[in-house]
Amino acid sequence: MIILIILRHLQSLIIKYYMREKKNIWIFLTTNNVGGAELRFFGLWKYANTKNIYDFNFYLVGSSLLFEALINKEKENYKLELRNSPNFFKYDLSGSYLNYKSQFKLFLKNNIAEKDILHFVDGHPLIKTDARQIFSITQSSLRNLNIKGKISQFIGAKYADVVDVLDPNIFKLLKTLFFNKKNKVYITTNSYCDVDKFETLPFEDKKDWFVFLGRFEHLKQVDKLIDILPDIYNKIKGKFTNDLKFVFLGYGSMDDLLREKIKKPSFKEIPILIQATLSPQDILKYSKFFFSLQLNNNYPSRSLIEAMCSGNIPICTDVGQTKWLAKPEFSFYVPEYFTFTDFEKVFNDMDKISKQDLTKKGALARQTVMNEHTIEKMFDYYFDKYKQLTSA
Repeated sequence: MIILIILRHLQSLIIKYYMREKKNIWIFLTTNNVGGAELRFFGLWKYANTKNIYDFNFYLVGSSLLFEALINKEKENYKLELRNSPNFFKYDLSGSYLNYKSQFKLFLKNNIAEKDILHFVDGHPLIKTDARQIFSITQSSLRNLNIKGKISQFIGAKYADVVDVLDPNIFKLLKTLFFNKKNKVYITTNSYCDVDKFETLPFEDKKDWFVFLGRFEHLKQVDKLIDILPDIYNKIKGKFTNDLKFVFLGYGSMDDLLREKIKKPSFKEIPILIQATLSPQDILKYSKFFFSLQLNNNYPSRSLIEAMCSGNIPICTDVGQTKWLAKPEFSFYVPEYFTFTDFEKVFNDMDKISKQDLTKKGALARQTVMNEHTIEKMFDYYFDKYKQLTSA
């Protein structure tokens, strides 16, 4: 009799476990442009849905324009499945702040339940909600923002129940400003790379290709790099003879400017390619060196992680937390406001290194990504925050 009662009790608990109400996680992407942050959280959403976690439904909210741009970067056999996903809400939250706020209020009214968790990425509607909030500040430096932008980040942090911060300096500042909830301010653990997608050839089989991958914007300093490219080419053309080439992959407001620059006579003999691509892995697989020359910070640059995963040796601006990712054991550095002389020193240092040691650097760059920058590690970090909010 006692055994029967115990079995019935266990059965009741099992039924309640599987019939319990799921909690909804809503991840809000507010831009129409694909950058590192958008790729990071799009990947988080995809991975979460493959996990089929009983307690949670994971939804992504963003514009149709952004969603199509993200899907176009996916493998062909996966695109249709993503387009038909019921867990993506095509909802345009871009534009002016007043438009964002009014659109969000309408979305909140029509879709959000009190027990849901709202995860705002970079942009925040600056309102308090009954649902719990996590706010991810994805800026690598406050120097990237104007005064209005800085203020909106702080107000968003004030309204959020948990704040996830990329930059350690912003992290320290928020810990000080919001001392009453300093135990709810966290620093992002990592970005990630699809290690199966970004493969590499053995270093000795690679070409002498130098690659830039990213947006053609002032912050990336791609225009400054092209300005000194003739001097760099003349410096290294005698040493790097295995199909030496400079490849610039990306798009942005400087696209036309860059193409005009390389029409100058000084570029006539330089092997250079400028193009947008949906498959950077097809280039990075063969290249040896990667330029990551951003102002303020190169951490945790998605393109830098992809290049490292493909066995490329980074040449980076030594700013912010760049060395957390592009570590001194396998990287070379130039100052934030570099000149040709700084690159000349880098190539002089390379001259002192054997081919075997360069090979080791490429292998170590890839191994760093394999160890530290996986989707599993990133998911575990955010899932822990979601569980913290549901139990609060």
